[in-house]
Amino acid sequence: MNVFETHAGIVGDYASYIRSFISITDQDIRRVVDQELTRGKLWPQPLLQFNPAYEQAGSIEEVAKTGMLHGAVTGIFKDYFLYRHQVEAIKLGTSGQDFIVTSGTGSGKSLTYIGSIFHRLLAAPQSKGVTAVVVYPMNALINSQSIEFKTYQDNYEKSTKQKFPITFGQYTGQEDEDARKKLRGNPPQILLTNYMMLELLLTRMQERPIRDAIYANLAFLVFDELHTYRGRQGADVALLIRRILAQCQQPVTCIGTSATLVSVGSLSDQRAEVAKVATILFGRPFRPDQIVNETLTSSLNPSDSLPSRETLSAAMAQGIDINKDLAALKSNPLAVWLELRIAIEKREGRIVRRQPLPLNEVVATLAADSGSPEAVCKTCLADLLLWISTVNQRVIATGSRYTILPYKLHQFIAQTGSVYTTLDQGADRFITLEPGIYKQDDANKKPIFPNVFSRSTGHPFICVSRKGDLLEPREFRAVTDDEDQSADGYLIVGEDVWDPSEDMESLPESWLRETKAGLAPRSEKAAKFPRKLYFDEYGRCSETTPLKYWGWFMQAPLLFDPTGGVFFDTKTNEGTKLTQLGSEGRSTSTTITAFSILRRLHDAGYSAQNQKLLSFTDNRQDAALQAGHFNDFVQVVQLRAGIHKALQAVPGHTLTYATVGEAIFKALGLPFCDFANRSEEPAFPNVRRDYERTFQDYLFYRAIADLRRSWRIVLPSLEQCGLLAIEYLDLDEVAAADAAWADVPLVSSLSGADRRDFLATILDFFRLEFALHSENFLTPSRLKEQEKHFLEKLKAPWTLDAKEELREPYVIRLDRLHRSAKLFSKSMGPASSLGKYIKHFANQRRFSPDLLRGQNYIDFILQLMRKLEAADYLFKQTARSQANVEVPVYRLRIDKIVWRLGDGKTVKSDVIKRRSYKEIDPKPNLFFREMYRRDFSQSKRLRAEDHTGQLTTEARKDRELRFRADWYTDESKQTPDLARIRSQSISALFCSPTMELGIDIGGLSVVHLRNAPPNASNYAQRSGRAGRSGQGALVFTYCSSYSPHDRHYFKNQAELVAGAVQAPRIDLLNRELLLTHLNALAISEIGMPGLEARN
Repeated sequence: MNVFETHAGIVGDYASYIRSFISITDQDIRRVVDQELTRGKLWPQPLLQFNPAYEQAGSIEEVAKTGMLHGAVTGIFKDYFLYRHQVEAIKLGTSGQDFIVTSGTGSGKSLTYIGSIFHRLLAAPQSKGVTAVVVYPMNALINSQSIEFKTYQDNYEKSTKQKFPITFGQYTGQEDEDARKKLRGNPPQILLTNYMMLELLLTRMQERPIRDAIYANLAFLVFDELHTYRGRQGADVALLIRRILAQCQQPVTCIGTSATLVSVGSLSDQRAEVAKVATILFGRPFRPDQIVNETLTSSLNPSDSLPSRETLSAAMAQGIDINKDLAALKSNPLAVWLELRIAIEKREGRIVRRQPLPLNEVVATLAADSGSPEAVCKTCLADLLLWISTVNQRVIATGSRYTILPYKLHQFIAQTGSVYTTLDQGADRFITLEPGIYKQDDANKKPIFPNVFSRSTGHPFICVSRKGDLLEPREFRAVTDDEDQSADGYLIVGEDVWDPSEDMESLPESWLRETKAGLAPRSEKAAKFPRKLYFDEYGRCSETTPLKYWGWFMQAPLLFDPTGGVFFDTKTNEGTKLTQLGSEGRSTSTTITAFSILRRLHDAGYSAQNQKLLSFTDNRQDAALQAGHFNDFVQVVQLRAGIHKALQAVPGHTLTYATVGEAIFKALGLPFCDFANRSEEPAFPNVRRDYERTFQDYLFYRAIADLRRSWRIVLPSLEQCGLLAIEYLDLDEVAAADAAWADVPLVSSLSGADRRDFLATILDFFRLEFALHSENFLTPSRLKEQEKHFLEKLKAPWTLDAKEELREPYVIRLDRLHRSAKLFSKSMGPASSLGKYIKHFANQRRFSPDLLRGQNYIDFILQLMRKLEAADYLFKQTARSQANVEVPVYRLRIDKIVWRLGDGKTVKSDVIKRRSYKEIDPKPNLFFREMYRRDFSQSKRLRAEDHTGQLTTEARKDRELRFRADWYTDESKQTPDLARIRSQSISALFCSPTMELGIDIGGLSVVHLRNAPPNASNYAQRSGRAGRSGQGALVFTYCSSYSPHDRHYFKNQAELVAGAVQAPRIDLLNRELLLTHLNALAISEIGMPGLEARN
C-alpha cells in the first residue's frame, strides 16, 4: 500500500463529505472557513511514527547450542531469531529468576515466558499437574494465544514427526461444560486463564482437581499485560498472587510483561519504578536488573553519522527506485537519515525511540538538512516510505518476521463546531473557528458569538440572548437558566433579509391580522416575527436608539426563516432549520471514515482478506450501535448506487414498478451465495430462478421504500443528489386536458405547465408520505407473505432483520380516522402541510383567500382527489372516521410512478414540507452524488459487527474467525478462498477494549478510534493492532468537540501517541479487600455446598 496515497484519499473523502454540507453565503466567513479547512484545521498533518528494530542476539539454534534453551525448541520456534531482550529474559527465566519484560508491541514478549516454560517441560516431559499458569486480562487475548500455542504444536510435529510433548489448555467462562470437565479430569501442563477464573479455580469445589494440580506442581506464574492491573483491580490481583504463592509446594518463578508500564523519567528511573510495581504486585522483591527493557538498534546503518548535506541532496536528485532490494535500502543515504534523524536517538548510551513528528515537520527538517525544496523532499519521503513497505512485503513473503523500519501515520480528525464572530460588520469583524468568550487579542474584550447557517440559504444567524439592552453569546440550541426563554434568539444582518411591507403578504393568513396601517402579526405570533434591532460591537442594543449597526432579532425557536422565506411546523427541530459548520456526529463520522477506509483499501489493491478495519470505542453499547449504523449506511448506499446504475443501463433511462427490481438485481451483480440463504449454488435452474425472483422482489420493496421523504440530513437521497427524477405517467397529457379541469377552482385557471407542476407536487406529497397502492404488492396480506419469503430465502444483509416488518403504506385522509380503522394516515386538511401549501400556492397567485377558506377548502380538496382518482393516479377506499362514518381515503398507484435518470445538477424542492415565499435553488450534495455513481459490483461485501464482552462465546468466536478470514482452498494455504471471503467475512469490527491487548492480526493495516482513549497506554495498545507484519499502517482518531477529553488530546496529539505512561498505583491497605480474600481462603477449604449444587 502506498500509505501516503491511501491516507490522502481517506482524508480527501472526509474533507469532501464535510464540505458537501457547508453552505455559507457570507463571503468573509466562507473565505475563513475555506482557509481553515484547507490548512487542516479539522484534520491536521498526521504524525509519523517509526517502530525501530530490536537488537538481535542470534538464531534460535544458536541460543539452544549454548544450553540456555532445550534443543527441541528449535523445532517449535523454527527459523526464529531472538532479540537481545528476549535472550536476557529467557536467561533469567530458565535459571529460576523472576523477571519483568517491558518492550514495545510486536517485540515478542510472550516468547520470553513461553520459551522459559517450554525449556523446563521439554527437560522433564513426564511432568504432571499444572507447571505454568499464564494469566491474561481478556478472553480475546487468551483465544489469540491459544492459536499461537497450536502453531507451536504444529511446528514441532511437522519438524520432528513426533507428538508434541507439552499439554496446554484454556479455562475461562467461554468453554462449555464438557471442555471444562475434560481439563478438570486431566489438568494441562500450561493453563491459560484470566484472573477472575483463576480466583474461581481456587475457591470452587468442582475445580479442586485443577487447584490441587496448581499447588503441587506450579513452577511459573505469568501475568501478561501487567499494566492493566492498577488501582482496586491491581490490589485484588496482588492478594490473589500471595494466596497462590503461599500454597505452592515448589519454588515459583514470577513473570510479567507489558508494552506500556512506565515511560517517565530516565531509563534507570523507569526500571526502578517497574521493580517497585512488581514487588507490590507479586509480593516478593524485584531488583532493577530483573527488569528487562527493549534493546533497539539501527536497522540500516550501524554508524552514528548522519549523511552530509551534499550526500542527501545527491540521493534525492537520483530519486527512489522502489524495486531495488533490501541491501540497496540499507545503504541509501535518505533512508539512513530518516532512521537516525527521525526514528531513533541515543539517550543514556542506549538507542531509544524519538517522539513522533507531524509529517510537514519531517519534510521541513529534510529540506533544512538537504537544502532541497520542500516539494522535492515531500515526494522523496513518500517514495522512500513506499520503498520501505515494498521491501518489508518481500521480507514477509519469504517467511521472515523481521522487517525494516515499519511505520504508522496517526491522523486525528476533529468534529466540526461553530463559526464565531464579533458583532463588528465589514473589515473590523473578527472570524474564528476557535470557541471562546472574547476576542483574545482585544484589550476591550469584544465578545464573540456562535454563528449558525440557514439550511435553505446559507445565511448566517448569530446566536444571542437579549438581557435588557445587552446581547450575550449563547450556544446553539442551548437552554438558558432564565425561566423566560424569550430572550434567546438570533441576530440576522442583511439589507434584504426582511421587508415587512412586501414579505408580510406572503405569510400564512392565520398568522396575520388586518390593521389600518396594513397587515400585522397576530398578538400570539408577534414575538416570533423579526424585530429591527440596533447594536454595537460590544453587544449593546436598542430597538429605538440608533447604534453603530442594525439587524433583525428573531426569537428562538424560529417560526420561519426570513432569509429563504421558509415556513416551519411547530414541531420542527432547530437543527432542521439551521446548521452549525457541519452536521456530523460521532456515529456518522465513524461510518463515513470506515466506509472510505475500506473503499480505499480496495482501490489500493489490497487482497480481499486484508480489506478490513478494527475500530475501538470505550462504550460497549456504542459498539453495537455503530455496527448497525454502518451496515444500514452501506446497504442504503449500495441500493441507491444499484438504482442509479440500473437507470444508466436501461433504454430510455427510465424504470417502472414492473422493471425496477430486476434492473437493480442486474446492476448489483451479486454472486448467488451473497443473497441466497444457501451454502452453495443450486444445480437446477428452477431453484436459482426462484431465489433470484425473491431477491428481485426484495429489491423492489427497498426501492419503493426509498421513495419516501429522506429524513436523514447526513444521508441525502438520489433525488437530493440530482441523480433521480421521479415523474408520473401521462401527467403532461392529463394536465393539458383543460376541459377535464374546468370545474376545479384554482386548477382550472392555471396554464398547462403550471398545472402540471402543481399536480406533480400533489402526487409527490402522496409518494413522499409513502401513501402508495398496489393490490399485488402492498396489501397487508401480501406484505406478510413477502416477509416470510424474504426471511426464508434470503440472508443478511439482503433480507429483513429478525423483527423487521415491511412498512404498510399510509393513506391520505381529510377526517381523523377511528382507531378501529387500523390504518397509518396523514392529513390533507386545511391545517396540514398539504393544505398550507395549497393555500400558499393560491396566495402567491393572488387568488382570494375566501377561495380556500372553511368549507370551500374541503370542497376543493375532495374535488381535486376525485379528479386525480378519475385520471387513475389515486386509489380510493373508505375507512371509519372518529365520527363513526365511512369517509374516503386515498393512495397513489405505484404503476403511475416513473424512475428517470437525473442529470446530476437539478434538485427538485420539497415545496410542501419546506414552503417558501422566496425562490430556493437547492444544489446536489456532491459527496454523495459521486458515491452513488460508484460501481460496487466488483467490491467485497462490506459487513460490520460489534465485539464486546456481552457476546456469547459462540458469537464471539464466529466474529473473530470471520474478521480474520484465514480461509484457503488448499491445505498449503497458498490460495485464498475468495468466494467465501467475499461473502462471509467481516470488514469492520467495532469493538470495546476487548480487542485492545495483544491480538495479532497480521494483515490489519488500519485501526480507527471512535474517541480518544483514556490515556497513552490505551492508545499504544489499540494503535499497535495495525501493521504487525511490518507494513505501513494508518491510525485514525475521531475527537468530538463536545468532549473536553477529546479536545485536549486533539490539541496535544503527540502526548497521546507517545505520551508519558505513569506507573500503576496499587494500595493493599484495604480492609474490605483483605476480608474478601480471607473469606475466599476459607471457602477454598470448606466450600459452599449449597451454592456448588446449584452451579
